[in-house]
Amino acid sequence: MTVANFLATENTATGKNTQIRIGTGSTTNNSGEYRFYNVGLGSLSNRLDFGFTGTDTRLSILAGGNVGVGTTDPKAKLHVNGSLQVTNEINLGGNATTAGSAGTAGQVLVSNGAGAAPTWKSNTTTSGTIAKAVYVQGTSEATTTSFGANGTPIDVPGVTFTHTVPAGASQTLLFTITGYAVRSGEIISGQAAQGVFTLLQGTTKVSSAYAASGDIGDLDHVPISTTLLKSVTLSPGTYTFKVQYKAWSDNQTVNFNPSSFIGYNGDTEAMLTKMQVLVYNN
Repeated sequence: MTVANFLATENTATGKNTQIRIGTGSTTNNSGEYRFYNVGLGSLSNRLDFGFTGTDTRLSILAGGNVGVGTTDPKAKLHVNGSLQVTNEINLGGNATTAGSAGTAGQVLVSNGAGAAPTWKSNTTTSGTIAKAVYVQGTSEATTTSFGANGTPIDVPGVTFTHTVPAGASQTLLFTITGYAVRSGEIISGQAAQGVFTLLQGTTKVSSAYAASGDIGDLDHVPISTTLLKSVTLSPGTYTFKVQYKAWSDNQTVNFNPSSFIGYNGDTEAMLTKMQVLVYNN
């Protein structure tokens, strides 16, 4: 039979600590007892401790309301000095009378710094992560109709990309563009073709890369590929990017199908202009 033994108030040299013991056995020997301490002035803090016979304090409640598990000096409303197992949802935000949010499936917990509650965020908006990767390529041939300083650039069919930066976010777009341009019309030895691929945001130039085709012997008409690399940092909003080509000498064709090339194996994709975009969260 379990006997409850309520012992007398205990006074110590460091302060007045009221203690209640509930245990088994006689009034002078409480084995397996539960101890409740009101630790007063002169101790670490004014607190209520809970423990067992021969063990350290398991739970402490400070006068200010902080609760410590495994610590007698909790630094927050709930301070767990050890591992924590959660078998159900974690709610963030809210207040004394309103429940917080458990987030949605797939979201991650993101700190908002000292003094602010963390928030649930999609892992596609978390700083330092890749929000998405986009790949597009040319769709059909297009040929310039004028060239030189006053030549008119043409849009490269299929190589366009529209992106929306979410409200409150900042993102950096990393572009990798490869392209070919082939001199159109009659093939004449000694006449090289050259021009420039340009990346535009709307109608504003972002960057460009030079392209050329050979003019010696069997290399006539054979283009040299060009690669354009560029990063662009954007604030919230919607943006459209596209690639244009401008011929510097002789009219030229982009997204060319090299069906007349020796050894052609039917690969219509080989000389299409290609664009890959990696979107990073800042």
